[in-house]
Amino acid sequence: MAINYFITRGVNPKKDKTLKYYLARFRQKEVVPYDKVVSDISEQCSAAPADVEAIVRAFFENVVGEVCGGRIVRVGRLGSFRMTLRTGMVAAESDWKTTEVKGANLVFDPGQLLEQELLGADYQADGYASTITKEEIE
Repeated sequence: MAINYFITRGVNPKKDKTLKYYLARFRQKEVVPYDKVVSDISEQCSAAPADVEAIVRAFFENVVGEVCGGRIVRVGRLGSFRMTLRTGMVAAESDWKTTEVKGANLVFDPGQLLEQELLGADYQADGYASTITKEEIE
C-alpha cells in the first residue's frame, strides 16, 4: 500500500517562528460519502443497504454513548475510541470555571490490524504545497 504525501513549509510554534522548515503532510484526496460506504459494505456481505445503515448508525450511537460515559470502546484489533476535552488553562485551581471547557473530541486510536497495515506501507511524494516550489526544497 502506498501512502501519498506532499511537502509543505511551516514554522515550529514552540521555537523561533521566523525559521522556516519543510515537512510532509498526508495527501487527502477526496471525501467518501456515507452512502458509498454503506453500499460497498452491502456488496461485500449479504446484508441489504438499509440493514448496513441501521447497524452502522447503531454502532456509532453506542460508541458515542459509551465514551461520553467515560469509557474507552475497543473494537477488536481495529482499535479503540475515547473522549478528550479541549480546554483553556488557568494558573490556580480556584480560577477554574466550566467555561474553560471549549469542547470534546472523539478520538480513534488504531489497533494492531491498522498498525500492521501501516508498518508495511510505502511512502510516496505526491508534489508540493501550492505555496512552495520544488527548487526551494532541493
